Amino acid sequence: PEAEALLRGAAEWRGRMVDFQRMRPLLTRLWQEAVPPGYARILVGEMLADGLEEAGEWDAAAAVIGDLELLRRWCVSGGFGIAARACFDEAYLPELRPDDPDLVATGSPHDLGWRATPPPGIRRAFDPFAFLSPRRGAGYALTQFRLDAPAEAVLTVDCPGHLRVWINDLPALVIDRFRAHLPRERAARVKLRSGWNRILVKTVAGGISTFRAFLTDPAGRPLRLAEAYHALRRRSWR
Repeated sequence: PEAEALLRGAAEWRGRMVDFQRMRPLLTRLWQEAVPPGYARILVGEMLADGLEEAGEWDAAAAVIGDLELLRRWCVSGGFGIAARACFDEAYLPELRPDDPDLVATGSPHDLGWRATPPPGIRRAFDPFAFLSPRRGAGYALTQFRLDAPAEAVLTVDCPGHLRVWINDLPALVIDRFRAHLPRERAARVKLRSGWNRILVKTVAGGISTFRAFLTDPAGRPLRLAEAYHALRRRSWR
């Protein structure tokens, strides 16, 4: 816990780390052998990837982030409603019927249907509203992946705003800052099935709607996914 608290503080100033090469041996050692699996390891990995990216070592940075199992391929739908607080509590079509054919995108700039988005940068947080118009109300992000066998996992979400998450249509976690002061990261133990799985995330505009999501096994090690998909596969849910 003490090491994690220190790393949380370090993460706040990592954008001002002007001499990465001096920090590199320490971060590399922490990443390779000193930090046990868990959120502290995520923080170390992100700091190391930041420095590698700034040094132009893109492949090395991507390899570090790949080991963290950051979910990066998302479809988005929205925005629904107007007032952020009311929209956070209101259930809209993506969470009621995510396979509904009415949610197929038509290409209109104000379309509410699912649309695929390009992956964010190496470790950048994902913002559904960067791809939605108008930027108001509730927005949804959906990612899908396939496993070769059922598994227990830990979903860790880092979000400074408001957020709801469903795993295979079941509620997994909520970050509701309208009602309580909460840490920016939350974790939930979840059960995944063999074959296709999906994660649905709901955020609201009018605040900070960015988030990052990581999947690990219960010991904090990366959960190897057989394949990741950012396009809807309706038949896989039948």
